[in-house]
Amino acid sequence: MSMLLGAMVNEWMKVRTRWISIASCLCSLVLLLLAAKALQDIIPFLPELSEPSQTNSTAADAQGAFGRLAASMQGVFVVVIFPLLMVIIGGDSWSSEFNNRTIKATLLRPVGRPIYMLAKWLTLILLSVGLLAIAYGSGFLLQSSHGLHDWDLPVPLAVGTVPLWLFLLFKFLLHIIVIMFTASFILFMSFFIRSNAIAMATMMVAFLFGKTLLLLQTSLPPLEYLFLNHLDLPGMASSSAYAPSDLWRSIGILALTGSCMYAAVNTIFRYQDINR
Repeated sequence: MSMLLGAMVNEWMKVRTRWISIASCLCSLVLLLLAAKALQDIIPFLPELSEPSQTNSTAADAQGAFGRLAASMQGVFVVVIFPLLMVIIGGDSWSSEFNNRTIKATLLRPVGRPIYMLAKWLTLILLSVGLLAIAYGSGFLLQSSHGLHDWDLPVPLAVGTVPLWLFLLFKFLLHIIVIMFTASFILFMSFFIRSNAIAMATMMVAFLFGKTLLLLQTSLPPLEYLFLNHLDLPGMASSSAYAPSDLWRSIGILALTGSCMYAAVNTIFRYQDINR
């Protein structure tokens, strides 16, 4: 355990500047928006800064802070924006070490290769969950002016009716599942594409424009199982268009795909001759 924690600290030291920069930008943006909201009372012609998303959400009709937050933390935020933030943090996790030849010095430490791989994966997940918590907290602050009266609003789900705060927590946990898959995908791409620029560009293009592949789904049925079809787990939980079996199916596809990617990198890295 101590070696795993040490390796995770080492990974944190490599990306701490990026993470702190992203977190600082998010916090600064929230402060600016809060200041702009405060100015609306002084300058009445300023437009409303935020409106709730109305995209198929069972909680989108709630006008309080919790309902608006639940309606916004899905869709493009989950499928595009947050994965891109993860790419910025860890997109060159492997490729930079292979290019700079620092991987050899790192492996001289008494840390097994599987532990080193696990440390990279866990560190990226924990840092991403930290950013996710900041995003949820920021969204809540921005919507708090609409009141907290809806925090126990009943939300109907297939398993029964739950209060809105519990539904929001459920969406947060679903987003963590997406983060776990995305971390495996990022490490997979960074390991097999050794060029920093090409690796990060490929991942960004995949998240930005990969959804266009879904237009071919009718002519290519296997694309139904492409992970890009299943990233928006929070949105699926909010939509009446999806049955619980669809949600579990998407979770299973992400879990299986992510596990295969992780296992492939871990197996090859474990037996690869780094000195070549």
